[in-house]
Amino acid sequence: KWVLEADPHEALRVFTHRPRHLKPFVAADVVAHLKEHASDPAVVQKYLESFVDGGDGATSTATDAENPHHTRLALEYLDEVLKAVQSGLDPSKSHPGKEPSSAYDAGALMAKVKSTPALREELLVICGRGGFHEQALLALLASKNVLAAEAYCVKYGIPRKGGSNYNGALLKLVELLFKHKDGDMAEYAHLLMARHAKALNGTAVLNLIPASTPLVKVMDFLSQLLPHSAHEVREKTLARNLSNIYNLQVQCERVDKYSESVEIDTKTTCGVCRKRIDTNIFAVYPNGSVVHFACGPNVNMHVDPISGEIFG
Repeated sequence: KWVLEADPHEALRVFTHRPRHLKPFVAADVVAHLKEHASDPAVVQKYLESFVDGGDGATSTATDAENPHHTRLALEYLDEVLKAVQSGLDPSKSHPGKEPSSAYDAGALMAKVKSTPALREELLVICGRGGFHEQALLALLASKNVLAAEAYCVKYGIPRKGGSNYNGALLKLVELLFKHKDGDMAEYAHLLMARHAKALNGTAVLNLIPASTPLVKVMDFLSQLLPHSAHEVREKTLARNLSNIYNLQVQCERVDKYSESVEIDTKTTCGVCRKRIDTNIFAVYPNGSVVHFACGPNVNMHVDPISGEIFG
């Protein structure tokens, strides 16, 4: 305790350079202890940074996506920025260069950022990384900054690995533009649809277009959507046909394998010991080798004892 008060940065080494043979400290307890006794509040950030960076002797077995220290560190940074805002400083210039990794839980930061208008840029980043696209777009459209909303969608609406190929943020923006009270927003929605036709789910967009919309206003969108949709249909059809062909080949090979047989008579001998098979248990390898079970599979089922051929 007294070391933290006298020289907090030197005392921090007690926690970050703990010998590996000793039981590790509980991070949450250390953070609480540092907050209570350290004379410099920055040591809490330094401690958490040692986990996130993996340096200074601190280690963590959790993956980035599971590591709670990322979120704790992000909250510490955010608290620091909020203090700067309350004191009248520009949050973008108060502590430059401090930004947590992308592994933090965006939802845990949303409540604090949403309630602070000065942190709009931070709100957009958190919404983008957390997938809270509607909240970010509503904030941008409130100031009628449609260009910024489009740029946000292009940056953060990129389809995630294993997900849909369409940009969900752009679709949400089109929906919000059509619902907007300002009629000019609908005009921009048509332009947006034409610019990003290939990134939008055509069926979903068509369901959003008001029934009273003149056809001429969506012609640019449809002229790109229809060929693109036809191309996707052809690709899927081709992939399905190739899959069917491969499946047919596998079935044919399966039938061929099942139709294979060997004939054992009184003169058939084991390929290993050269003795007659007679009434003993025998085995047949995929390449047709016939051996006593004790001479083959009982020793190694995956290697032909006669030719040395390896089977998968």
